[in-house]
Amino acid sequence: MRHRPLMLTAVLLAVPGLATAQTVIEPPETKYSIEEDVAIGEEAAEQVRQQLPAFENDAVEYYVTRLGERLVEAIPSEFMHPEFAYTFEVVDEDGINAFALPGGPMFLHRGMLEAALTEGGIAGVMAHEISHVALRHGTAQATRGEKFQWGALAGTIAGAVIGGTAGRAVMEGTSFGLGAFFLKYGREFEKQADLLGARVMASAGYDPRELATMFELIEQQNRSGAPEWLSSHPNPGNRSEYIAVEAELLTIDDPVTDTREFERIQASLNGEAVPITAEGAVSGTRPERPDTDTQYYEVAGVYAVDVPKNWIELPGAEAITFSPEDGHIRTRNQSSFSHGVQIGMAERAGGNLAQVHAAFSESLTAGNPQMQATGGAAQQYLAGRRAYLTIFTNFSEATGWQETVMISTTILPDGRLLYLIAVSPEDEYADYAQTFGELTRSVRLLPK
Repeated sequence: MRHRPLMLTAVLLAVPGLATAQTVIEPPETKYSIEEDVAIGEEAAEQVRQQLPAFENDAVEYYVTRLGERLVEAIPSEFMHPEFAYTFEVVDEDGINAFALPGGPMFLHRGMLEAALTEGGIAGVMAHEISHVALRHGTAQATRGEKFQWGALAGTIAGAVIGGTAGRAVMEGTSFGLGAFFLKYGREFEKQADLLGARVMASAGYDPRELATMFELIEQQNRSGAPEWLSSHPNPGNRSEYIAVEAELLTIDDPVTDTREFERIQASLNGEAVPITAEGAVSGTRPERPDTDTQYYEVAGVYAVDVPKNWIELPGAEAITFSPEDGHIRTRNQSSFSHGVQIGMAERAGGNLAQVHAAFSESLTAGNPQMQATGGAAQQYLAGRRAYLTIFTNFSEATGWQETVMISTTILPDGRLLYLIAVSPEDEYADYAQTFGELTRSVRLLPK
């Protein structure tokens, strides 16, 4: 999914369980700066996107992104680099493979997601790759001047990134072009990624033993002629054993195994009908209910609004969104929300309020037959001015939820359109309707 207009939902993710690791992990030395890691990874990621086909599936993209965000939040502070921008994309390839680039871009093969037996298995592979990035293994290996051994995926990508920061590495004789990122890591780095990956998994609420189980599955596939992963991620020896030992040193409260969202994604990948479910995505939980206490916001010097204290502000180019922490998602191409309110201003082409409201509503429903009005437009007030409100139902392909969407519009004194979009899952609407009403009534214009 690339550059799609406004979407209203996102897969939700909670983070149960805490973990404390016992094994000391020493990151290897690298002569490259953090900024160079980021620049190299961004250049390489663009080359990957040009060469490998994206897997265009909203539900899968949101699922992988939210799962990745959960794991990134679990990286121990000593290995956290705020400058890194972790992103998660799925490519339409059958092979059981995944790879991450310096600075954070990660790509997963569709075949990896299809082969996983549990969500913990996917989380294990992603945690392993995140650990390579956090430990800066790519540039560390370049620093050592070791000869890169390309994995099977490298052969499918022509050319190398030779401009900018990556070009500097190439000219220094490290062969650090695009193919270098798909290198065969040494056993030392593989073991470090396993151990840190186990720690990340446990902190995110997953059993690290799932990582060992996934590796065993990959090895079985390898014996059947699917060697991509192991060609670039060799077994350091006794992998299952030392992961099991590390797991014993970690505290995991009620680890996540399977979720409804994992089952839904598997069904989608297998071409099966995707059931509508009211269960929380990934963790089985939903954001906490809106706080009755509010906080005051002024927006663009035009209006003010009172928002529940447990909601956060998500500024955008043309609108601002207020949402619970677990009620929104950011991906490389867009920001979306499943719980909360978006308020924005837009130029209008002309017409009276009823015509403008109808045109704005149609712009949001165009191309989405799932979004249907429950009735006609009702009059109300927004920012102290006459407004129209229409309530819609919508089925979200991203979450698998039926949701309620409220769209309110009014015309400001300067002629611009002021709109408010409120969203919640249909089965939670009773918990959010009062909050939406109070928030709408709290919007007021600021004095000039």
